[in-house]
Amino acid sequence: MAGAKSPRRATDESENLLAAVFPDQLACLEHIVGQDREIPDHPFGDEQTIDDCLTEAMDIDGLEQVLRNIERGEIRVLRATCRSHHR
Repeated sequence: MAGAKSPRRATDESENLLAAVFPDQLACLEHIVGQDREIPDHPFGDEQTIDDCLTEAMDIDGLEQVLRNIERGEIRVLRATCRSHHR
């Protein structure tokens, strides 16, 4: 397969592109505690696009429920790591 990329390389390239468009998206949550993420002035970053992604492509309501359950101790997190610490 000429020109095929390894999954790791494809992931790295997609993260680089995402960081260029939406830098706060890849920030480790430990570094932005209590801060709102900045939505860039970019066609991929307008509020409607982000809302569509969160509600149509992802289950943001379900994620929020899981996070509330973790906060209340109903779900126990066994281990949490930040990917940026493992590079």
